[in-house]
Amino acid sequence: MRNLKIKGNELSWNAAAAANKVSDPVKFVIYRFDSDNIDLDDPSAIVAVTRDKKLTVSRPGYYIVTALDRVNNESAPSRAVKK
Repeated sequence: MRNLKIKGNELSWNAAAAANKVSDPVKFVIYRFDSDNIDLDDPSAIVAVTRDKKLTVSRPGYYIVTALDRVNNESAPSRAVKK
């Protein structure tokens, strides 16, 4: 993920193209954490899975986005942004 940012209540990002079409992102997983203690293995931190490259967020916290390809392989996480 590139350019992950929060402006007001809108979290937005850009996805880098993959080396091949199979690995191109088709969905995005948005995580929210109360502190900078990030644990991506905690499914309760998932707030949304979307095809969009933006999401309205209202709760304060640290947000991270990953991408899923067409066979649901998850990318490395973005950097965290704080709301």
